[in-house]
Amino acid sequence: KKAQAFQKVENTIKEMIRDKIIYLLVIFFIITTCSSFVMKSLVIVVVEKIIMDFSLAAFSFYGSLLAIFLGTSLVYREIDKKTIYTVLSKPVSRVQFLLGKFFGLMVILLSYSILSGVMTLLVAYKVDMSNFIGVVQCVYLNFVEFIVIMALSLLLSTIATPLVGLFSVISMFLIGHLVSSFHPFIEKIKTEGLKDLLNALTHIFDLNVFNIRNEVVYQTVLELDNLFYRSLYGLILIMVFFIISIACFRKKEF
Repeated sequence: KKAQAFQKVENTIKEMIRDKIIYLLVIFFIITTCSSFVMKSLVIVVVEKIIMDFSLAAFSFYGSLLAIFLGTSLVYREIDKKTIYTVLSKPVSRVQFLLGKFFGLMVILLSYSILSGVMTLLVAYKVDMSNFIGVVQCVYLNFVEFIVIMALSLLLSTIATPLVGLFSVISMFLIGHLVSSFHPFIEKIKTEGLKDLLNALTHIFDLNVFNIRNEVVYQTVLELDNLFYRSLYGLILIMVFFIISIACFRKKEF
């Protein structure tokens, strides 16, 4: 069974690397990062901070797109091509099938994060940014965010078509990054019970937990316990989404 699960991971990786969107997004990331150096001749403010922030934002943006576009079609593609029947007719459980898909795409996202992360570190070196540890922490937390988005995309891939899943994940992605902006409005609420409830709800799915670009740009390094709690939050979200994916996938009739 372990060999079959590993084979499914390998098959998913082979299937994903044939998808042209991977190379397209990587090329866009490289172009976007390199173009940030053009700003040197266009602005008079602290150029190094702008370039570093621009590079980290590009890394996060294109990685998120990669997780969304690949994740939302991960399971539906097998259903649409009817290959799901062949796979599940073998001694492969539905959990193993989803795990194979999950880890296969995770390898792709890890490869993107390492290659693009190295390029981001080179940018930091080029602009004389000394906060290399902060850059590594930012890349790592962005990778955790990619896996969270991928787990959410995988969930929607089991219950919806790629188009519906795509719009749903993008909507959740935007909500996850905008939810923290609601805090000033919530603080104006006079009813303490309602205020506490709304504050709790804004922390259920808050993707800004993984965004430390400002800290990196201003030479701040996260404490290890802070990094651990952010990672733990991401792990909890991933597990919740994956467990729901399994429950939904088991109910499907093949």
